[in-house]
Amino acid sequence: MQALEIDDIFSKLSTVRLDTYKNQFNLQNSSDTYAAYCWGEAVSGSIFKIISVIEILLRNSIHNSLKPSLGKKWMIDEQKTRLTDHQQDKINNILYEKKYGKRTRKRVDPTPNENTIIAKLSFGFWSHFLDIKLLDGKTWDIYLPDIFNNYTYVGRYNGQKFWKDRDKKNIYALKDRLRDINEIRNRIAHHEPVWKKSYEGYQPQNISDNLNNTVSLILDVLKWLSASFYQRYIKSYHYEYLKYLVKKTPKVGFNYHNDFIEVEIDTFITSIRESKSVLNKNHVLTAESSPIGYFVKL
Repeated sequence: MQALEIDDIFSKLSTVRLDTYKNQFNLQNSSDTYAAYCWGEAVSGSIFKIISVIEILLRNSIHNSLKPSLGKKWMIDEQKTRLTDHQQDKINNILYEKKYGKRTRKRVDPTPNENTIIAKLSFGFWSHFLDIKLLDGKTWDIYLPDIFNNYTYVGRYNGQKFWKDRDKKNIYALKDRLRDINEIRNRIAHHEPVWKKSYEGYQPQNISDNLNNTVSLILDVLKWLSASFYQRYIKSYHYEYLKYLVKKTPKVGFNYHNDFIEVEIDTFITSIRESKSVLNKNHVLTAESSPIGYFVKL
């Protein structure tokens, strides 16, 4: 990449954002700073892919669990659920018409079906689903074993007994985990470095450790929701690429000379050839003779 291209790119990005990488890794030139920035964006993109899957699995699992006893429109049935004001506001944005960018008092007619409502609600809504109060004698401990049907229980109890603990510490821990993942998602959406912050009291020795811990807490939730999706993901090229990126975490004073931007894909393909995966002429990644995903160089 030519100096003029780098200058143009830097003029479009905020100095504060780029200085985060320059100062953290003690970088001396623009090319290396931009390479580190691209590394950070690639890491964020790979992590976002996992969270996107979790979002779909979580909302569908919640709905499928509640629907038999609370009805298919439980989220708008005031006899079955009581939402927080913030959650109700999100629902109303779907149920009421908008004019000139503002919500009116006129309901959308016909009322959107449950699938439309579920799809339009953000991950912020679903990651706080435990703030919804269930009515008619129902409590979340009844449904959590089904929602997280592959949860890794620790201690004496499992299933409903685990979630029904007197001080609700297990439910609070789950709420904290989901909120952390939502915060990670929001950091990615606002192009904030995900490697810069640690979660759940973790004290990292270095950035790679911090990233590995962040990925681990996200993958836990994926596994709790679906063992099949978890297995499919950890055998995919997406996971291989994410592990590769974490391993390529810039060290203080590293000197890529822009190689990360221009040859990272080729380097990645070479690295997986040397490990358990190979890339055949049809651009299909395989592990142990089983196809695990497609890889297309853009």
